[in-house]
Amino acid sequence: DFTASSMTLRGQGNAKGNSSPKGNFKYGTDPNLTDGSTTSTSQKDPTSNSLNTNVDLASETISTGINGATIYYYQAIVNAGGKTKNGAIKSVLTKPAAPTSVALTLDGTAGTLTFSEPSKGSNVALSYTISCTSSDGGATVSTTGNAASYNLTGFTSGKTYSCSVYATSAASGTTVDAGGGAGASASSSSKSVKAAPVATTDVADSITATSFVAKGTANPKGNNGGSGQFIYSATSTDLTSNT
Repeated sequence: DFTASSMTLRGQGNAKGNSSPKGNFKYGTDPNLTDGSTTSTSQKDPTSNSLNTNVDLASETISTGINGATIYYYQAIVNAGGKTKNGAIKSVLTKPAAPTSVALTLDGTAGTLTFSEPSKGSNVALSYTISCTSSDGGATVSTTGNAASYNLTGFTSGKTYSCSVYATSAASGTTVDAGGGAGASASSSSKSVKAAPVATTDVADSITATSFVAKGTANPKGNNGGSGQFIYSATSTDLTSNT
């Protein structure tokens, strides 16, 4: 069992005739468990006290210092009769954390979606599943990819949308014993947004020496309570500060 912040380790032990068998686990991100590895502090009793058969060690959930989308290595350790034996090293890939800061900008039927990617460890690749749904009857827009920014099309003009982003981690350039495709994270959603209005400038008419009639059209794209105006200048094509 593994999430973005915890993993449950399991193993077996055989006391080989030695008394008082106990077990615990060693784990870390070093494949050899020699660099910066941690040994769990609790001594786990086997599920039975048989001295000469393999028995399951009680499982242990590690929930401190575990990072998402990271490959961890671990091994079971059995202590019995004053002797210690290490089991084979196994590996697990944890699930990624959810993406954050999801933002959707709409313009008619097109939109731009951005988000912040979750962190990941070495030899791990992240991919994303995106689904944008409408609360008022617009068409659903979805895609997949491995980037943090997407130009999307197919939105329904004037409808309100929110988007969910799921991250999936997978081992890259290596293999793992568990969680090779660690599954989707929790989703992270954008706030509901509606397409911005669109203005179109038309050719002026009724031109005299002292006046002209400016014309244009507007599409509110489903937004309410708006108004229209014209910006003009005789000296510049930059109208950002001229009215």
